[in-house]
Amino acid sequence: MTPRHVLAVSGAAGTGKTTLATAWAEEIGAAVVDLDEVAADVVAEGLRVAPGRREVDLNSELRSERYGALYAEVAHLRQRSAVVAVAPFTWEIGSREAWVDFVSAIGGEPVTLVWMHVDTQIRRERIERRGASRDHGRTESLQTATPPAVPAVHVDAGSPITGLLDELRSRLGNEASEH
Repeated sequence: MTPRHVLAVSGAAGTGKTTLATAWAEEIGAAVVDLDEVAADVVAEGLRVAPGRREVDLNSELRSERYGALYAEVAHLRQRSAVVAVAPFTWEIGSREAWVDFVSAIGGEPVTLVWMHVDTQIRRERIERRGASRDHGRTESLQTATPPAVPAVHVDAGSPITGLLDELRSRLGNEASEH
């Protein structure tokens, strides 16, 4: 069976990855696999064995386990439907070799990368507004995100969600909706 299309939505915290992914998946009838959701048990266990640790620090330390859960879920679900995967994917988009390894780990092509970026001040406001425990301390060191080293659809996430969906429709067409 040929694996279905995966749209990997990447970007720094506060760019609106989950908002866009959820809306796009609903539009095309795809499954959503969000790193924060599929790896919640991994982080919860880390917090249980290391009480007092900041979740943002554990997320970094447990990266391999967290992303392993994401990779497995994407590979499984794409046998039945298109998938929109949501994560920063910082390592995966850092080099051509890392991207190839990622695509292989989730079952191969077709995979399209959408990289979301937005002004640092907007990111700060969004992170503070959502107030998630995973963001505790994150706004102290916000930096400009490094663009991917691999081909991607670049999206300025400062627009309202309707504008972002229009942009994806025009740039991806039916490519990402095949399921």
